[in-house]
Amino acid sequence: IRNISDAEVQEIHDILRPYGLVDTQIAPLIAHFRQNQDKWIDFMMRFELGLEEPDPAAPLRSALAVGASYVAGGLLPVMPYFVVEKSAEALRWSVAVTVVALFGFGVAKGAIMGQAKWKSGAETMAVGIVAAAAAYGMAVMFRSWGVGM
Repeated sequence: IRNISDAEVQEIHDILRPYGLVDTQIAPLIAHFRQNQDKWIDFMMRFELGLEEPDPAAPLRSALAVGASYVAGGLLPVMPYFVVEKSAEALRWSVAVTVVALFGFGVAKGAIMGQAKWKSGAETMAVGIVAAAAAYGMAVMFRSWGVGM
């Protein structure tokens, strides 16, 4: 604002003219902004860039949501091992539960983001399957090299 105030003034005109204000109505606002640069910055952040002041509690809420999601997502694949006696059968149940959960998470994501739910579910499930297959393949590869034995 200090270095290119003429360009910023023009942007204020560009923002306000579509609302029916004329230059004589905009001029007092510009004079006010010149005297209150913090208000000018706030105005430009909101109306030129579309940015709002962040909520101070947002990082904590985000951290808690990510942490809870991580715990819930991490528990789902291991739950069958707590209730199924044979590990080979528990593995099959774990894979099934995980694939269904991935699809469900994708559907929920699609609903929240306004996307096609079934497509979002299928994409999330496919990405999860590919990631699991890659991790399994890497484990087999490292084992064949004698790593981790």
